[in-house]
Amino acid sequence: MARYQGKHTQAKKQEAKNSSRKNTSSGRYKKKKSSQRKVGIIAICIAIAAIITALLAGYAYFSNADLDGIILENITVAGVDVGGMSQRDAIAAVTAATKDTYGTKNMVVTVLDSQVTLPASCCRSLNVRAAVKAAYKFGHSGTDAKRQEQQQIAMTTGYSVDLAPYLQLDENAIKDALKELGSKYSTTLTQSTYEVTGEAPNQTLVVKLGVPEYGLNFDELYQQVLDAYSQNQFSVEGKCGMIQPKPLDLQSILDKYYIAPIEPTFDKKTYKTIEGKDGYGFDLDAAQKTLNNAAYGTTVKIAFTSLSPKLTAKELEQMLYRDELATYTAIHESDPGRDTNLSLACKAINGLVLLPGEVFSFNEKIGQTTTSRGYQYGKTYDSIVNGGSAKPDETIGGGVSQVSSCLYYCAMISDMEILMRTGHTFAPSFIPLGMDATVSWGVVDFRFKNASDYPIRIDAVASAGSTTITIHGTNTSDHYVKMEYEKLKTQEYSVTYQTKPANNAEGYRNGDYIIEPFTGYEIKTYRCRYNKETDELISKDLESTVTYKKRDGIICKVKGSSSGSASDSSGIGGGGISDGPGSLPAE
Repeated sequence: MARYQGKHTQAKKQEAKNSSRKNTSSGRYKKKKSSQRKVGIIAICIAIAAIITALLAGYAYFSNADLDGIILENITVAGVDVGGMSQRDAIAAVTAATKDTYGTKNMVVTVLDSQVTLPASCCRSLNVRAAVKAAYKFGHSGTDAKRQEQQQIAMTTGYSVDLAPYLQLDENAIKDALKELGSKYSTTLTQSTYEVTGEAPNQTLVVKLGVPEYGLNFDELYQQVLDAYSQNQFSVEGKCGMIQPKPLDLQSILDKYYIAPIEPTFDKKTYKTIEGKDGYGFDLDAAQKTLNNAAYGTTVKIAFTSLSPKLTAKELEQMLYRDELATYTAIHESDPGRDTNLSLACKAINGLVLLPGEVFSFNEKIGQTTTSRGYQYGKTYDSIVNGGSAKPDETIGGGVSQVSSCLYYCAMISDMEILMRTGHTFAPSFIPLGMDATVSWGVVDFRFKNASDYPIRIDAVASAGSTTITIHGTNTSDHYVKMEYEKLKTQEYSVTYQTKPANNAEGYRNGDYIIEPFTGYEIKTYRCRYNKETDELISKDLESTVTYKKRDGIICKVKGSSSGSASDSSGIGGGGISDGPGSLPAE
């Protein structure tokens, strides 16, 4: 029984063992199958990843394969010359040039004197890659004929890529901003008008300024802005035609109401100044400046006021004759008749006052030189005075031309206007060549006009052997005058002798001139103006041209006297006169 049980127990153990082996084998099979499945999934994932990587690599290859293509020369993108670059380099260059502009920088649009600012948000960004591709396609795509045409354009005029398709623009915002300018410059032309209100002396000029007519084309301005964006530029100068109102003629308005102020004057009889009077009007320059600075369409008011003279009587009196404008002293050989004539002529004009613009006439002021007026015989240097004779001789009033000559010289130095002047027939010795002025009652006069802004006074004095003329006035000039002369020709005289008895009726002594000789000259004189501060020559103007005649001399030889002694007894001698004894005043 035990043996049976043992066997039975052993059989059960063996069965259990077999059962356990069976179960273990089944588990191992299941584990193996699960592991193989995982490996397959991983393999599939790896394969898919490889495929995706390959696809991405292929896409990257094909999408970047043309970035190395070279762009034609003379092509720009956003103002950047990308000609001859690869697309890859062009993208880098354009990106660098636009990184601080598009989406960052404002656009300023100017029309005449107005501006509007387009904020950076109006142009947010630029698709650089697409713009560069468009640059590359130019001359590289299309038909053969199209490519050839575009290549020709690139070579000749160059080509700029239109960036409009590649810019992110807020067109509505741009147009709204530009409408501000469009509304301002769409006016109709109106002219300025004026009226004068109130009663004198409290009147007012009221001016309504006109409005111009403008010619701003809104569509053109908008296109200018797009073109500027396309060139990476952020300022635009809009084109706008304008028809302005006619300028108001203020001068003609002022003339209707203007009363000129009267400047203080000088009474030549009482030697006192007379007070001036106020005028009435408005300051023309100030009014014009006000209108120029006022805006179109505005109203401007300009008040009429009293206009004062430039000077008061007291101020004028203090300025009168304060300056010596010119002076000259002429030396002559003393002779009783000549000295008397010179003295009378100087007395006639001494202290004479000429107002601004007043004309001095020598003959009018001196009068006719007659014996009844005290004039005597005196030597003259002019054949006009001497009845046309070629021989200087003594005439009634002879010598007064020395006064007119000194006055002529002083008038030129004082920068007065010479109206009439004639040179002598023969060169006088009392004044430099070309500076003389002959006179003859009813025949030849000397005249000049006071060209200064103030009265002038003539001071004249004569003594035995000299005459001095001085002009006093008010010197407000920025320059001074010097006189110069130029000898163009010189004709020397000759001398012959004429024998006369010792007791000849004319009273000639041995060596006396029977006919005095004169050297002939052709002279040009110049009025030279110099700057007072720098002494620089400002102008050199021809004053006159005068021709002095030559005359041969005859010397008396007393019968029985020794020859060759003529010059010893005459004291004059031959060879012609010099510029003296009259001379220019010392500097």
